[in-house]
Amino acid sequence: MTNNDNKESHLVNGLTNSDIAPDQELSMNEKPNIKVLLIDDEETLIEYLSKRLLREGFTVKATVSGEEALEVAANEGFDVAVVDLKMPGIDGVETQQKLKKIQPFLQSIVLTGHGAIDTALESGRQDAFKYLLKPIEYDNLVETIREAYEKKVELQQAKLLKDATFFANIFINSPIGIYIVQDGKFMFMNPEFLRIGGFDEQELLGTDSLGIVLPEDREKVRRCAVEMLKGESHSPYEHRVLTKNGEIRWIIETVTSIQFNGKRSILGYFMDHTEHERAKEALSLSEDKFHKVFRSSPDWFVISTLEDGFYIDVNEAFLRATDYTKDEVLGRTSSELGIWADPNNRTEMVKTLREKGVVRNLEVEFRMKSGEIRNMLWSAEVIDYGDEKCLIAVTRDITARHRAQQERLKREKLQGVLETAAAACHEINQPLQYIFLLLDEILEKDPENEALKEIKIQYDRIKGITNKFENITVYETTDYIKGEKIIDIDKASKKR
Repeated sequence: MTNNDNKESHLVNGLTNSDIAPDQELSMNEKPNIKVLLIDDEETLIEYLSKRLLREGFTVKATVSGEEALEVAANEGFDVAVVDLKMPGIDGVETQQKLKKIQPFLQSIVLTGHGAIDTALESGRQDAFKYLLKPIEYDNLVETIREAYEKKVELQQAKLLKDATFFANIFINSPIGIYIVQDGKFMFMNPEFLRIGGFDEQELLGTDSLGIVLPEDREKVRRCAVEMLKGESHSPYEHRVLTKNGEIRWIIETVTSIQFNGKRSILGYFMDHTEHERAKEALSLSEDKFHKVFRSSPDWFVISTLEDGFYIDVNEAFLRATDYTKDEVLGRTSSELGIWADPNNRTEMVKTLREKGVVRNLEVEFRMKSGEIRNMLWSAEVIDYGDEKCLIAVTRDITARHRAQQERLKREKLQGVLETAAAACHEINQPLQYIFLLLDEILEKDPENEALKEIKIQYDRIKGITNKFENITVYETTDYIKGEKIIDIDKASKKR
């Protein structure tokens, strides 16, 4: 016989010794307390039988119709029913059949005449323990009642054994830890219970059931178990146990009251919840870290609905930069606040998030409460927040970097302009010098020549332009045709 077979046998014995019919552990001379239900429309007869059966030691309840008997049986348990076959309303056969549905182990003795019993037997309605012909001998009736009672006990024991074997098999092979405690001591533990704690059966059998519970959790376990046993609580409770090797494991437990070996005991269900608790602890730690980052980050953190940009939460960095208060932001949308300088950017962003679930380092322009436009680097991911798709976005202000880049581009353009201007001035000044000398010589000979005077004016103008080119130190532009920009020579040459 295997160890599990021994466990099952022990468990079956304990369970079947718990609920054996009404008269447990009767002594050799002790008579069982048999409860008899009498059903007959002859009140005189039924009153007489009741008195005699009471003197015999039976507990008797007399009724005068099938309907009354069924009503009584619905609220009170009986061992044997003695029912007359022929009665007004529901007859004896139908009455005992309905009694069987109310109390399956109840044994019925049907009293009838010879012709009536033939009719009953021929109809196939033989659910009764026995049919007795009238007139009956009293001793025969008493003996039949005792036989019927013994049949009931036999059926109950068989059912109990069957049920006990069935449940014992479930207990032994259950993936949930199961144990039985009696007077505070372990009486049974299934393999899964022992596996969770790493114990051998003999190490725990007969020991204090609270011994494996972490000391600081024992009072909680005691209180929760009592509440559950009293029916004051129906929710499983959590606690910690110490395994054989000293490891702490989290347990979800429920208990109920049963009879085991004829005594009140506790049946407990014991499920290892450690991995879930560790995951919950890790998640809690992760959430705590996230909240700290969310609140203290110098970057903007925003949680909003994906479709309409409804703000659910924003951090302090967002509020400081935009100059909004939390009350002004939460419960409103980004469109209402005008945060996106170009609303089309948000439309494109939502499209990308729907397709890919993430956006990384998107350069956008956001509008502050003051109306100032600032350059931002924006990243977001789609998350489930309750029943709605939301996004969590991280935004970094890159306005200073963007302006620095613009200044660098201006300097690079200025350098190009200066190099170009210097080269152009050099090339232009050479022929201008020659032209100036020739013009000066000609004007000496013909100082009143108007054409030469005009040429001299245009020469001075060209000379002024080359001087401005030589003096360019900053990059300044002005509007030209169709939105194009050209160098503003006057402005560029004056900021020296």
